[in-house]
Amino acid sequence: ELQDGLGAVVVRPAGSGLQPDVLRGAREELRGLIAYYFPEAAAPTAPATAAVRATAGSAVSSQPCRQVHLVVDPERGAGLELSPTPAGFRVDRVEEYPGQELVVGETIVEIGGRVLAGLGEDEMEDAFRELFAHGAVLLVAPPGR
Repeated sequence: ELQDGLGAVVVRPAGSGLQPDVLRGAREELRGLIAYYFPEAAAPTAPATAAVRATAGSAVSSQPCRQVHLVVDPERGAGLELSPTPAGFRVDRVEEYPGQELVVGETIVEIGGRVLAGLGEDEMEDAFRELFAHGAVLLVAPPGR
């Protein structure tokens, strides 16, 4: 609904009981509409930070990273399977619910501003556990690195 010519878009829930595939489809459609009508508001991509480059080496050195926000359901978690790598956590599986903006093969190189590259497996898991929360900002390197 547009309000007073300001171009505001109001999205109201249709009720509880929406199926995850319906939610995912609606989310994808909304992202497409936003990208089409407001290209400057599209999800930002950023070069890997200097700290990530220094500790991860060639794993992310010349590749742009992107920021995503972690989605965590209080009862069901994030719906992710991850494996530690020298550069961070590789995404091995993304469950349909709660819906992440992650792709299998990408590497989470930073969570909440904390660089994961160069940490031992236990340290990496501790850092991720400490900062794991709904809305946490992740810096993600593309797959194949």
